[in-house]
Amino acid sequence: MKEPVRGALGRYRDVSELRIQLQCEYRFHLQLKQGNISTDASREGSRLHREVTMNPAPDRSLHPVVRTLLLIATIAAAILWVMG
Repeated sequence: MKEPVRGALGRYRDVSELRIQLQCEYRFHLQLKQGNISTDASREGSRLHREVTMNPAPDRSLHPVVRTLLLIATIAAAILWVMG
């Protein structure tokens, strides 16, 4: 299997790939040195990730009253613009 060509320099890595690799290695180093410590922030982050995974596309539709008010405001602005 051929390795994909990256950028104009061929097989060299992008800086962002090196940064991500360094972050992963440093995380692994900290886990080996200090253990897998659970903090309030990490527990909250895990909870939020689970919540997003269960509901990936939240309902973002407008409330019917807001939609009606926007329609009225648009019509009123159009009338004022035409009357001018």
